[in-house]
Amino acid sequence: MSYKGTVIETHGNKAFVMNDSCEYHEITIHGIVRPGDRIEYSQRDIHKKERRSPSSYRIPAAAAAVFLFFLLSFFVYRQMVIGNVYAYLTLDINPSIELKIDKDYNVVGARGLNGDGTAIIGGVPVNTALSSFLSEIVNLCHSNNYLKSLETNYIGICLYLPRPGDTQKLLEHIDLSMKNVMESNNLPAQVFYLVVDNKTWQEAESNNVSPTTYLLWQQARMKGHNFTLGKEISLQNQVLNALAVQMAARVSTNIPEENKEPAGNQPQVISPKQNQPDKTPVFPDKGQKGSPEEPVTSQNEPPKQEPPSDPGLDKGSDNDPAGNNDSGGSDNDPAGDNDSSGRADNSGKDSSGSGNSGKRK
Repeated sequence: MSYKGTVIETHGNKAFVMNDSCEYHEITIHGIVRPGDRIEYSQRDIHKKERRSPSSYRIPAAAAAVFLFFLLSFFVYRQMVIGNVYAYLTLDINPSIELKIDKDYNVVGARGLNGDGTAIIGGVPVNTALSSFLSEIVNLCHSNNYLKSLETNYIGICLYLPRPGDTQKLLEHIDLSMKNVMESNNLPAQVFYLVVDNKTWQEAESNNVSPTTYLLWQQARMKGHNFTLGKEISLQNQVLNALAVQMAARVSTNIPEENKEPAGNQPQVISPKQNQPDKTPVFPDKGQKGSPEEPVTSQNEPPKQEPPSDPGLDKGSDNDPAGNNDSGGSDNDPAGDNDSSGRADNSGKDSSGSGNSGKRK
């Protein structure tokens, strides 16, 4: 059986031909032909394609369907869950916990970063407000003796925002929630708030530690300290605590009232001047002891001691004819040279007109 058709395309000794019945054939050509030529060919020139059974297509088709299903499921999950995550938060007490937070500050996902963290969050439901979730976590840590009332508890909180957002506002919300729950449980605590980028977050995840632990280990190594990445990294360590203070975006300290030292037990700061005697003269009002006519010194200055008097030289005595020690004047001092108040004149009378005023009674 022979066919007639038009050459559509040629490849070496093969050509694609459309016959007069509008059927396409791949044929072997003999000689030189060009696209557009009319040729005649036989049945034996037609290349017969191997026909495959329908079952041979089922396995690849099923595999493609399964792949598309999982791919579609991944994108739906990413949109509904991962795409809904506004921030990631890790909480390091001793249990390490990671939380996923949406824009409304609700916890939409949680997982433990170690065995203790997994055990703690096992009974805490998600899709709750962040403040309520943190309160439940702190209560559980307190009841399980991870947090203690008689000593300072060190807590690390790390934030990572995949997209631009208000980090400061979220930090304030978390800080207020933590203060409220720590005060309600009478737990003294020092809370360090750290903020990391995507690179640090991914590196911490690849090392199976929290970002707080990884960042402290990284900074300590840069300072020349040799710590093992893992449980050896603790905020109770003085070196790591000092590094955390330097790196933290915020440090919040909560000490309950009953744990504070009473004011009466605190040492009183005394100025050096308070221990020195006041030598400044004090002048009370007139008519009182120590008037301006009689200046006195402060009570801190010891009074001056008068030298003891000689009994043989008693003031105003009859044995002092010269009146050297008599300040009031006597009958034996006719000149009245040392008398300041009752000096006698030539008539024997004092300045007040009484002749006896100078006598000692």
